Amino acid sequence: MKAQGFGRIINVSSMTVKEPQDGLVLSNTMRTALVSWSKSLSNAVAAEGITVNSVLTGYFDTDRLNSLMQAQADKEGTALDEIKQKRIQSVPMNRLGEPKEYGYLVAFLASAYASFLTGASIPLDGGIAKTLF
Repeated sequence: MKAQGFGRIINVSSMTVKEPQDGLVLSNTMRTALVSWSKSLSNAVAAEGITVNSVLTGYFDTDRLNSLMQAQADKEGTALDEIKQKRIQSVPMNRLGEPKEYGYLVAFLASAYASFLTGASIPLDGGIAKTLF
């Protein structure tokens, strides 16, 4: 990347960096450390034309999320659809994200259009995070 004078590092993280989720102590800690490392690295490599950004992912309609919701439904003796509706209702946009929407942001961050954007932690969560920063 340095030799080319161009590079993009895009980290996959979670909205739990801004609002830790109960029961995910290790995950909350590791994701926060990743974002902190990313910010430090972004400053170290910016002059080389390399950007470093993190995407703080919310709830996306993926097999993984559906698997987690099914496990929750099984544990609580509740229908999967009920768990899913509660999750959807927790999102201000009243829906889950589509994987292609994640791809759109990553494609932008990987492009020359994002050449002045570095050290950012960008929430992609349908508005669920309550924090300002």
